Formats: sequence, structure tokens, C-alpha cells
Amino acid sequence: MSEKKNSEVAAAGVDAVAGLTVASVSPTRMAYMRFRAHKAASVSVVILAFLVVYVLLSPLTTRYGVNEQIFNISQGKNYNLAPRAEAWFGTDSIGRDLYSRIIFGLRVSLLLGILASAFSLAVGVAVGSYAGLKGGRFDDVVMRLTDVFLAFPFLVALLVIRNVLGAVPWITAIIGEPSSIRFLVVLFTIFGWMGVARILRAQVMALKEREFVEAARAAGASNWYIIRKHLIPNSTGPILVALSLGVVGVIVSEATLSLFGYGPSPGDGATSLGLLVAESKLAVRAGYWWLALYPFAALLIVTLCVSFIGDGLRDAFDPKQTVEQ
Repeated sequence: MSEKKNSEVAAAGVDAVAGLTVASVSPTRMAYMRFRAHKAASVSVVILAFLVVYVLLSPLTTRYGVNEQIFNISQGKNYNLAPRAEAWFGTDSIGRDLYSRIIFGLRVSLLLGILASAFSLAVGVAVGSYAGLKGGRFDDVVMRLTDVFLAFPFLVALLVIRNVLGAVPWITAIIGEPSSIRFLVVLFTIFGWMGVARILRAQVMALKEREFVEAARAAGASNWYIIRKHLIPNSTGPILVALSLGVVGVIVSEATLSLFGYGPSPGDGATSLGLLVAESKLAVRAGYWWLALYPFAALLIVTLCVSFIGDGLRDAFDPKQTVEQ
């Protein structure tokens, strides 16, 4: 056996005795392993994926239209019926199938949450990363602006901005009426980007003095090139966590607005989980428990799943976390 081969065998033996792993693991692989180790997040991904597919196949998974009665009232009482074969989750006050309406409502809530969070993320990442890298007056103005907005109670500020924007004709001509989904996406984007910007600013300020950023500056790279090629890729973890938290925040905020009568308009031929929750305010007192139970259960399942996924992503991109073998 050659001397080189003997040295390799000896090194392998030392590693085996010391309990060291010779094969290297990439950061992406380590993040994936840490995420899988988070059991609640793994289960939530499966549940949420099932719900998304179920919602996308709504023409097949629903039993009735969003505003369709299970049968004509001339054939008998069709309103406020308890769960039964014709309506698995019962019917509402005008005879519509609650099971089908929850599927349609889940579709609207998920779409609103994803769109508003994506736009908030795009604006927040751009503003926060540039403010953290550039510093100076721009950074001061952006941070003071976010401080002013975040100092007010969220619901009060949300309603004030909603009424202000809704009273300007040229704004509503562009983004729609205050009860439209498009208006709500813009409204939640206005508030959502600020939290993302603060997170990215802090992340960028921790990264901008690193060697690879200094090397890019020395090579003559622009600020936007450094942000796009270096800072954002190294901030993937906080960005994904902010996205998941944003989806939960939008869905819950829409439900809150709907509870106070400021949500999407039910006259648009659609519904949302927030509207279904709002419609159930007086249902329990009247004895129609199913009108409150199933919409609340759907809202709880979605928010818990997205929250657990956010927790899993936070642990996955935390280098201090260890993976149990």
C-alpha cells in the first residue's frame, strides 16, 4: 500500500474515532434538514398544500355555487339548516351551502394574503435594503416614517387610511372601490412593507461591513448590484419568515375588517373567511352553531399552518440551531 493511501486510511480512522463527519453539507441542505426537524412546520406544509390544491380545484370540490341555494325555497325550508346530507356544513340564513362557501372564501382569503404579502415584501425589501446600505438622510426619513405609522394602533390607522383613500375619486378609479379585493391589496401593502423594511434594514446593516460587500465596492459595483447579488441572497431567511408572517397578518386583518363591516363586498359574487366569520356574529346566540364553528375552524387552521411554517423557516435559517440525527 502506498504512503498516500496509508495517510488517507489513517486520517479516516482518526475522524471515525473522533466522531467527525467527512462529507460536507451545503447551507441549503442544512436549512432543509432543520426545517424538516420542525415537526409542526412539516405537517403544516402538507396540510396547507392540500388546502391550496383543494381550493384550486373548487369547480370539482364544491357542491354548489358561491351564492347558490341548496334547493328552491318553494320545495321547503332551506335556510339555517343544520349539517345534513344535502349540506355537509349546514346552510346560512338564505339557504346557501356553508361547505361550498368556505372553499370559495378560503380561495379569496389566500389570494388576498399572498398578493398583499408579496407586494409588501417587494417594497419592503427594496426600501429596507437600500436604506440599510445607503444610510444617511434617506435612512432617517424612512425609519421615522415607519415609526410614525407603527406608533398608531394598527386597526385605527388601517381604517383611517382606508377612508382617506376611498374618498379620493382618482385613487378609487385606479385601485377600485374600498370594498374590492384590489383596494384591500393596496391597503395592506401600504402597512405591510414597513415591518419588512425594518427587518431588512437591520439585516443589511449587519452584512454591509462584511468582506464580500467591501470587495464588491472595491470592484466598482453599484448599490443596487450589491443589494441584488449579495445582500438579498444572504437575507433569504428573514425574507421568507416575513412573507409567512405577512400572509397571516393579512388574513387576520381582513377578518377583523369584515367583522366591523369594512371587508370585501359580498355583493361581488364572492366571499371570504372574514365575511363568513362576520356573518356568524349573531348565529350562536340564535342556536345556529355551525355558522360560526366551521368558518372559525377554517380560519384557525390556515393561520396556524402558516404560523408554524414561519417558525420552521426561522429555525431553518438560524445557524445556531442543530439538527437531531
